[in-house]
Amino acid sequence: MKKFTYILALLIFTAPLSFAENGDSTQVTTSLERDKQVSLEGKVARNIVYFKLLMLNESKDGFYSMVKEHANGEFESVDVRQMVANTINSPLLYSFSDEAISDGDVTYVLYRISDETTEVGRWKYCVTEKQLCPDSMLAAK
Repeated sequence: MKKFTYILALLIFTAPLSFAENGDSTQVTTSLERDKQVSLEGKVARNIVYFKLLMLNESKDGFYSMVKEHANGEFESVDVRQMVANTINSPLLYSFSDEAISDGDVTYVLYRISDETTEVGRWKYCVTEKQLCPDSMLAAK
């Protein structure tokens, strides 16, 4: 009985190896959705402007850069986050904050910088209400 159990165990453990040796391997392929934006949000709390970006399966290395665009056309860097190409198929969180809130209306713009630069989103900050203006999530240019 012990010999039978031993032989059965050997057959079970070596069976997958025999398939690979015969060249009857099955190739498994998966399709990942690349550079998928899961969510993008902005809010003001305790006199700090917060932004949150969730991305899935970055295809390239690069950076996300949050800037403040003033009414006179000047830009001011707020925050930068490094992005790394990945295929983990789980959302990565990129967060940005601005503790130096302007005393005038500004527009926050989030850029994705890699082999090309693209605008991810923009929000208008209304100083009179001290919040991101209603419907402030403006379409990217």
